[in-house]
Amino acid sequence: MSEFDALAFLSSKRLIQASNGVRLEPLKGGYWNEVYRIQGDGFDWVLKRFYQEALRARLYPMLPDSEALALKTLKGKALAPEFVAYFPAQEHERAVLIYHYVPGSLYSGNIANIATLMRQLHKLDVADAPFRVLPQTPEEILKQADELLAASQDDELGRNLKALRPEAIAMPLVEKPSLVHTDAWIGNFIGENNQLRLIDWQCPGLGDPAEDIWTFLESGFQQLINLPLYSTTEKVSFLETYADETLKKRLELLRPYFAYRVAAHCVMRIQDFKDRPQDKKAYETVLETVLEQLT
Repeated sequence: MSEFDALAFLSSKRLIQASNGVRLEPLKGGYWNEVYRIQGDGFDWVLKRFYQEALRARLYPMLPDSEALALKTLKGKALAPEFVAYFPAQEHERAVLIYHYVPGSLYSGNIANIATLMRQLHKLDVADAPFRVLPQTPEEILKQADELLAASQDDELGRNLKALRPEAIAMPLVEKPSLVHTDAWIGNFIGENNQLRLIDWQCPGLGDPAEDIWTFLESGFQQLINLPLYSTTEKVSFLETYADETLKKRLELLRPYFAYRVAAHCVMRIQDFKDRPQDKKAYETVLETVLEQLT
């Protein structure tokens, strides 16, 4: 990979006039991007440069155009980082997204505040925005899980999971699709004082808000960073604050299908991390959690 000069890039796009006095700090990025904090006179930005993703089925794909669209859609709503600029991928350049830096660290406050943020997000009228359409019914969710398993090696974990595949039941689509983050686990909530933002919008879509609620409350992804599962009291508090009885009913019905799909994702990640024991163990722990919802 050729070395990337973030300040030269910003200068070439006329977002900064000169690099003198501008501070650049590499941040911890994800598996599919590199991230920098850029600070100067009157601005404090994050620059995210996307890598080329592996061409196989993934539950959480890297969709730079969609992340930019999400931040544009949410600009000024105090739900996500504030959009600054976006430069789509070109023949010899990777996609680059720039947004305002969100101060703070991993949110550790009352999860009822996260429920309030999600409720505000899911109530937005974005049905006409050109986001991808997400699977909503049990049949569609199971089909996606099958694709994940088909893209994985046919090992014992995968074969054991297929034996637990739930039967699809008939369910209607939601009346009005919501903007769904799809990866709304605690690691993507940043907050300081009374401010809270949902970050890393790399794979949003239009669909069922129950997906975000299940991901946050039930997926067990917080175990990836050694945080405990949520208690029954915390889950009840979250759902009471979110205050949507129709969603609660859909959530209960969809739980095994979401669990099966994330289990398929975990099988893939365990295989990806076969030479990285710590990461492999983390996904094995999450897999155990979601399997309990299938047995």
